Order: sequence, then C-alpha cells, then structure tokens
Amino acid sequence: KELKFGEAKLDTALTDELKLEGQFRDLVRHINSLRKQNGLTPKDSIVIYYQGEAAVFDAFADKLKSTTLATDIKAEKIEPMTEVVIGENKIKLGIKKV
Repeated sequence: KELKFGEAKLDTALTDELKLEGQFRDLVRHINSLRKQNGLTPKDSIVIYYQGEAAVFDAFADKLKSTTLATDIKAEKIEPMTEVVIGENKIKLGIKKV
C-alpha cells in the first residue's frame, strides 16, 4: 500500500505570547528546583520572592501560584536568592515555606 502526503507548512515564528509561555515554564522549573534544594515536599505551600523583570509574574500570577502551590508572590528581597535567566532577563528568585 502506498501513502502520499501533501505539502505542509510549519509556522516557526515565536509570538510574544509563546515567548511568555516559555518563560513561565522556565520559571516553574526554577521554582521547583528551589523547592527540591530546600527539602520541601510537593504539598508544602510557599511564598515566592523575586527581583527583576516582572512581565511573566504579571501575566501568569494566578497560574504560577496554583502550579507551584504558592500562597503569594512578592517583589521583595530575601536571603538566600538565586539568580536565574528567564528569556533574556536575569531574575533573582527566593522561596519560603509557609
């Protein structure tokens, strides 16, 4: 049996919305890494602290809280903080168990 396929176009353009979604996923990965480093379990609630570009925090605040079990997100400094790269921006992240 022979199958024939037509041509298909693949749109590889990254919109601002897609870039922001990718940044959100990176941010969740970094927060989960911080949870692991701090010996927290998946059921532990946290507060997220950050310094730097806020676009991804503004766009996905509610989704970020529900995905990471955070009760709050604060643009404040705590110790310790870890510097991470999200998209083209350097952000300092910290978490505390509630």
